[in-house]
Amino acid sequence: MGNGHPIDRIWDEILRESLRLNEGLPDLHPSLLGKYFISSLQRDPAQSAISILNRISVKFRPSTAFFKIAFPALTTPSTNKFCELSKLYTAWRAVCKTGGDSVEAVMVWAEWLMGHGKGRDAGLAVDVVRREVLDDEDSSGELWRGWKGLLDMRERIMEEGDGDLVMGDVPDGENLVSLDLEEDGGGNGQEEDEEEPEEEAEEEDSLMDHEEESEGNSVHRGEAS
Repeated sequence: MGNGHPIDRIWDEILRESLRLNEGLPDLHPSLLGKYFISSLQRDPAQSAISILNRISVKFRPSTAFFKIAFPALTTPSTNKFCELSKLYTAWRAVCKTGGDSVEAVMVWAEWLMGHGKGRDAGLAVDVVRREVLDDEDSSGELWRGWKGLLDMRERIMEEGDGDLVMGDVPDGENLVSLDLEEDGGGNGQEEDEEEPEEEAEEEDSLMDHEEESEGNSVHRGEAS
């Protein structure tokens, strides 16, 4: 595997065997594959993470479990590259077999994007998955909760004015995305919030009318006396 480095040849044998045992030990192969990916990055930081991914994809069938290990390895300060992470996310999505897999992948990606000032890209990525899982109630609910959590975190950071964290702008369709992701019958309290000002205004108008009427009565009594 790779350039014929002795360590790569040892890893090649290990990974072939773990792939053979994958059916009986499903957690073993992605774990070892993730360790190989990380060790390859550490051994030669100059090489592209995608070139490593391409090599192992040919022989060792990386799964979603592998990408959950590989993605964080590329988010360190020395390897934090948008282009490579974007390609890694695309490869991750390609092996997702369920709506839950897709939701898990996009939430990891969206959190990284929002944490690096790319809120617009995060919203668009979430919206793609939202449309894919519309008929999957569990996955839609999971996506809604995850996205709402990121939006709430963004709002808290903006309120606190934390200069070390930049969440970035969310698309103009932020509210649309949020509303579309609502669980059936759940709502997000927006209608109630919009109705409250009208009720308060009606109460204020009624109070003012009552005060004016009281003042008028006082004046009439004064004139009569």
